[in-house]
Amino acid sequence: GWPEEQRRALRDRRLNAIEELERTIVGSVISLRAWRALDHAAQRLFLDPYYACIQEFAYLAAVHAATVGQDDVQITLSQNSEFAGRGKLLFEALSKSRTMPPSVREYQYADMRLEVALQAADLVAYEVVLGHDQVSKGAVKLRHPFERLRKTDMFVRYIEDTWLAGQVRGANES
Repeated sequence: GWPEEQRRALRDRRLNAIEELERTIVGSVISLRAWRALDHAAQRLFLDPYYACIQEFAYLAAVHAATVGQDDVQITLSQNSEFAGRGKLLFEALSKSRTMPPSVREYQYADMRLEVALQAADLVAYEVVLGHDQVSKGAVKLRHPFERLRKTDMFVRYIEDTWLAGQVRGANES
């Protein structure tokens, strides 16, 4: 129920904070349109779109850490009682995976209302989805927040139909 000016001011303060961190943003977001287009057997391979994002995010974070000489990656996920138990199983499976870099060994859950990094991640995810939608529609002028984020050190995978199809193919071949 905030006026538009107040909402934008808050968003801009959050973007300022992200830019001031001088950190690398690593993440993944998924096209729910692409997820819903998968048949049920393919969806069962991932369990949930949330898990496809976690898997890709963990991999990207570990690869980036390796390129900058960081030995360990600690991942903080938004505390969500619906996914917490299954999330633990997913991370155990990822830790044993032959494809997962060894630096991903630790993860934790935190309350998004209290963890500023998770609030920033939510803003980044929102803007990446909107920005990708604009680019895919041929937009020349992109949203101001997305343009600001593009100037940061950012590696975010937008999971869409081609990525999902490749993962399904790989799973079916193994």
